[in-house]
Amino acid sequence: MSATYTAGDLRYLRVNGVEAVRRVFVGVRDPGWGTVPAEVVEERVEQRDGGFSVRFAARHRRDAIDFEWRGSVEARAEGAGAVVRYEMIGRARRPFGTNRTGVCVLHPVNECVGRECAVEHPDGTREHRPFPKLISPHPVFREVRRLAYGAVEVEFEGEVFETEDQRNWSDGSFKTYCRPLDRGFPYELGEGQEIRQAIVVRVTGGAGTAPADPGNVITVGEAVGRLPELGLCGDDEIVARELGMAHLRKKDGTDVVTEGNRVIVVPAHRPFPSIEEVGAERAKHPGRIVGGGTAGNFAEVNRNRDRAAAMDVLSWPVNPQVHATDDLSLVENLQGQADAVRTARSFAPRAWLAVGPIILHRRPDPFAAGKAGVEPEPEKPDPRQQSQFASAWTLVSIKRLAEAGADSLTYFRTDGPFGVKDGAATFPVYDLFKRLGTMRGAEVLACRSSDELAFDALALRRGDQLTVFVASLKDVEQELEIRGVPGGARHVVLQPFEVLTLRYAAAKEPTS
Repeated sequence: MSATYTAGDLRYLRVNGVEAVRRVFVGVRDPGWGTVPAEVVEERVEQRDGGFSVRFAARHRRDAIDFEWRGSVEARAEGAGAVVRYEMIGRARRPFGTNRTGVCVLHPVNECVGRECAVEHPDGTREHRPFPKLISPHPVFREVRRLAYGAVEVEFEGEVFETEDQRNWSDGSFKTYCRPLDRGFPYELGEGQEIRQAIVVRVTGGAGTAPADPGNVITVGEAVGRLPELGLCGDDEIVARELGMAHLRKKDGTDVVTEGNRVIVVPAHRPFPSIEEVGAERAKHPGRIVGGGTAGNFAEVNRNRDRAAAMDVLSWPVNPQVHATDDLSLVENLQGQADAVRTARSFAPRAWLAVGPIILHRRPDPFAAGKAGVEPEPEKPDPRQQSQFASAWTLVSIKRLAEAGADSLTYFRTDGPFGVKDGAATFPVYDLFKRLGTMRGAEVLACRSSDELAFDALALRRGDQLTVFVASLKDVEQELEIRGVPGGARHVVLQPFEVLTLRYAAAKEPTS
């Protein structure tokens, strides 16, 4: 049994090498769905043979919200498996409105997608339903008291819970939370009101046993498609030429953007355009491909499938900080991007899928809690934009979306703190795009990582040359083995968040 504890969160609970639960935490959301972070103090962690325990205190404060709680984690081995109890006892220090205050559980996509799940309801009735393979636009499981999937059972105490598909917001998880959304939000917590909730995770042995650890391995496989068109946001044609970008995404009025020969209707104050709006725009641009998109998240496309299916171009942005802002969550959320492409392709099979803008910084959800595209909270630059982290994150984002079959990808702005450079200073992601800009039209070869949360790769082939871009997703040095490349397996050492370029030519040794 292993897990990571950090600031009140229990993450990556693994038993016999299998990830049972991705994260257990207390979420406090304001009436606009903003996450109110916790200040965690008085932490005590004890490890012992066969288990561990954690005790801590936390407080969430912002504007009218003031909520404090005490948490505990008790974990013990049980036979060939384990039992973990996460408990919170909290109270409102003053009255406030909230969309959610309580325990949340994240279930890992790779281990759950398509897997049959037994759902027990508060009245004792049960049903069996699978976690969806494609992204569900609606809650996955309603009125939840217990979930059982594979070797994992999760029991929820103190409230009625509900499960949603977080891939709608590019997260790499399913989330079980309280209260069910159909009970209304925001709701009021009175001064002194107490909340007691607990999660009990039981994992049996045997059925949850993972294969032998292969080590840190990336395996290059067969061709799966072509590298999507790559572009940036903005008007700087010089930067676009320097980097070999296929297009720039530009505003063309309040509700229209253009990228290359494509015109996309993106309403500023509504989640998705009407077919009539797109038709009117098409009449203005004979000879160009015209479609629709959203300024929100993939959720807005997924909830408007009938209209989306009629589009010649279909577009949605990607923002990895809708629910959390830490490095671990941003890396996890790379896993949700590809499934959005696959889901869109299922109901819009002939559309050009133009994913973008894909950003790193946090952008407030313009349609959360019934907002009409109005952004009361200004966007702020993320200091990681200028770091090697952004380069590694972007490389793996391109890999996931390319292997899934996206047609075009539009990333950051050309210049400024939200861009690939700021004045004369270029960021690491600038160099990444410069390398990728020479690979336009290349074949994409599938790459399989033995640990997607630690490292991954994008393999591109043009003519007789194979180029493998390898990215570290951790802040420690890692040694990897690259398999399926000319000349046999290759061992490399990656520094924290490094992107390494390996080039192979027929009958020649690789160069880097």
